[in-house]
Amino acid sequence: MKEIGGYFGLDENRGSEYYSNALAFNTARNCLRFLIRHHGIKQIAIPDYNCEAVEGAIKKEDCGYYFYPVGRDLKPDISKVRDSDWLYIVNYYGQNSEFIDAVINAHKNVIVDNVQAFFCKPFKGADNIYTCRKFFGVPDGAYLLPQDNSMLQEYEKLAVDRSGKRLAAVLGRYEDNAESHFKEYQEIEENLDKLPILKMSSITHWLLRSIDYDHVISVRNSNFSFLQEKLDDINEIDVRDNTGSYVYPLLI
Repeated sequence: MKEIGGYFGLDENRGSEYYSNALAFNTARNCLRFLIRHHGIKQIAIPDYNCEAVEGAIKKEDCGYYFYPVGRDLKPDISKVRDSDWLYIVNYYGQNSEFIDAVINAHKNVIVDNVQAFFCKPFKGADNIYTCRKFFGVPDGAYLLPQDNSMLQEYEKLAVDRSGKRLAAVLGRYEDNAESHFKEYQEIEENLDKLPILKMSSITHWLLRSIDYDHVISVRNSNFSFLQEKLDDINEIDVRDNTGSYVYPLLI
């Protein structure tokens, strides 16, 4: 029961999150750890061009893994991935959608990393992982959009994370500048790797309900189009998708 009186807290935010029906976790790496436990994954193939947090999450679950190569065109070579193993595939900068669809049709056990493609629609027939921190001013938060509802009961048993002590860098940057609070940000980043698998905190949910997602997409699209107009002639990457993109990928 909440107290009455004393002082006011945050008012109720009645906005909507972008993925309101997703399973919400505290971090994307914990989404992966949850999937490894739920599916009982013993062996998983991951790309050699990847964030070290992915490898770290797999190690924490004592799961076996091996690498497959990714070309300069961002297309992975999964020809040597065994059918019996799980496949972890990254939607690099949101540019691999067509290829991922083909992979899902050919491989039965696929986890799609949409960490660099928050606004990309989830791929059917696969488990989809998204992060919030790469796109918005939140201290933590990630979404898992699974291929079915089999893990809902298991998810509901998880405790809820608490983010109050991780807000210093986000709130500080709003009033000051990034440099003034960068040390706090680094400390928060280091501690994220130590977090247990928990549901997304109430504060992070509150912050995500306050975002004008249409505006975010519009600004990101505008920035992306400007860069593509200036750099497309020298870019070796065939850039196609521009839907609220994380960055403009440039290879020269």
